[in-house]
Amino acid sequence: MTANTPSTTHTSLTESDDTNAPLLEYDTLDVTFETQRGDVKAVNGVSFALEAGEILCLVGESGSGKSVTAQSSLNLVPQPPGVIEGEIRYRGKDIRTASKNEIRSIRGNDIGIIFQDPISSLNPVHTVGGQVIEALTSHDRWSGAEARERAVELMEKVGIPDASARLDDYPFEFSGGMRQRVMIAIALANEPDVLIADEATTALDVTIEAQVLKLITELRDETGMGVIFITHDFGVVAEIADRVAVMYGGNIVERGEVFSLFENPKHPYTQGLLGSIPGTAVQAGADHLQAIEGEPPEMTDLPTGCTFHPRCPKAMEHCREEMPPNYVDSDDHQVRCYLHDDLPEADDSATRGRGERE
Repeated sequence: MTANTPSTTHTSLTESDDTNAPLLEYDTLDVTFETQRGDVKAVNGVSFALEAGEILCLVGESGSGKSVTAQSSLNLVPQPPGVIEGEIRYRGKDIRTASKNEIRSIRGNDIGIIFQDPISSLNPVHTVGGQVIEALTSHDRWSGAEARERAVELMEKVGIPDASARLDDYPFEFSGGMRQRVMIAIALANEPDVLIADEATTALDVTIEAQVLKLITELRDETGMGVIFITHDFGVVAEIADRVAVMYGGNIVERGEVFSLFENPKHPYTQGLLGSIPGTAVQAGADHLQAIEGEPPEMTDLPTGCTFHPRCPKAMEHCREEMPPNYVDSDDHQVRCYLHDDLPEADDSATRGRGERE
């Protein structure tokens, strides 16, 4: 990606890396927020893994737990009011038990994150160039004129015209889409092992969106970076994803290879999401768009059993009583739904992405 060579390589946590482990692994992650209205169960028993060189898309309605899952990866969920249980492992080491210095070293260096709201993520009293340069110099990988040159290169890569002249501008001098491009440049600055993109292209026009998606996939191909891409846009999912995880009510209700999920969605919620997209609905033979009836669940009062059953047209009595387990087919396509209880239940190794541990 760059003609320059950083002064050092990634150093955080490498001494204790497990070479057989996935890049990033979530093991029964629970995140609860204590509020005056009651406990909000934002994430409930989420388990999945991200392998090197793969793009995993997290999809689902607003409030399904996607962003909280992502922010938990870097200890960005405030505690309190958040209460986090379970493990999040980077290269085999639990991030939740890492020291503050280790977490500081991981952020932006090993794991980069693009937030969905750039106006609240950029510091208004510092130039955009200064903030990109800070991301480069804070981990002692770049310095001086080299860092400034690299910042210009990054801003050009994400589609900011006349980047060298705009380096000394402030965030208020940029449009919303341009600010988002700056955030993407900051996240990619140190070529992290893991990139978490939370609605990263929502504020961009389709031309720049295509350019950014191309940049992310090229970086993945060149460096083996793993990507968690959070989006509502199934067009983006179809374009870049290797695997897809569908979240609802704090749970992952379905996950699998992207082609398997599009061609054979198993969970009624996934079927409803795809059926509400014009092109996908036509391909599936529907003569009209399908709406998912009802509203997402109140997170302070989740329904018993399957959290989707109040909106599910196929709900059965035992769906209302107990949360179904994960069932898995021969293609490692997993679904949390009693409609597929003829399939075997997934074991622990089935949550570890495309490759099981040796």
